[in-house]
Amino acid sequence: MKFSEKTMDEALATLREDAFWDAMYREAPEGAKKRLRVAAWYNCQKGEGEDLDAYRAYRGKIEEEMTVEDFQYLAERFPKSLSGRKYYAEQAEKAKVRTLRTPEKLDEGIDGMLAAANNYEKDMVEKTRETFRMELKDDPICTYETLWLAVGGDGDSCCLLGDLFDHGHGVERDENLAFFWFRRGALSGNAECCYRLADLLEDPDNAHFNFADAMFWWSEGLRRNDELVKAQLAYRLAFGEGPWTERRNPELAVRLLTDCVSGKDKDGFAHYFLGRCYAEGVGVAKDVPFALSLLRISRERKNEWAEELIKKLEDEQKGA
Repeated sequence: MKFSEKTMDEALATLREDAFWDAMYREAPEGAKKRLRVAAWYNCQKGEGEDLDAYRAYRGKIEEEMTVEDFQYLAERFPKSLSGRKYYAEQAEKAKVRTLRTPEKLDEGIDGMLAAANNYEKDMVEKTRETFRMELKDDPICTYETLWLAVGGDGDSCCLLGDLFDHGHGVERDENLAFFWFRRGALSGNAECCYRLADLLEDPDNAHFNFADAMFWWSEGLRRNDELVKAQLAYRLAFGEGPWTERRNPELAVRLLTDCVSGKDKDGFAHYFLGRCYAEGVGVAKDVPFALSLLRISRERKNEWAEELIKKLEDEQKGA
């Protein structure tokens, strides 16, 4: 059955031939009626056919507009023998959460968490809040809830905000706000925030440059045994410039990277860095075939740096 307005109406008419479902539909709130209409099509379809993706997308839009009362009505009226009762009860709970997390409610929560904050913290949060109001109000990734979570100390949310201002993703780049959010996340124990904060602190061109503090946060990140932290630190120990030049330790870098490639290394950074070490003979005997095997794994894991080095090494092999 092709999914359309017409076939949904036809399916609903069939459903309402049953006295129980007819009464349920007639007494339902408006949002629940729309959902029953969609459900009727699926019931006639029996979960088969070419239009299930269209059905799911349409159903999603309907459910976004439904109220807690709509879901509760369906949960209470649905037959106990059908799985829909449990589903609608779960959706009712989720809808309750959404109503508690409106921008107004989240603002109240943020203000409450800032009650004991110092002026610097209040200023940084207020600048971020203004960015959300003016530039990120419709952003699907950095939602207002992200800010609320970050103020509460959620490390992943702090990292997301730090990255937002560090790279200027759709907003004006602000190294002070990036520093603030990475530091807040690092203090909460987030390993990636430790690395990103250290990255800012070790940059001589950054207003917050302090290499001693950077080393402290590298050590904090390492304590959490995070693969990304180990891979990024290993890169600096093998190839680092500026303040890192006198602190290079290629042998330690290779040990760290070898440990990382035995793990998940989902982004392929460790494979890339270790491949480069073997390609250049840094901290280990030069071995181009092994370097290429590592780099190809990195490329499979969507590491954009790997392709260029693979091509360079393959060209060198052809010319040898």
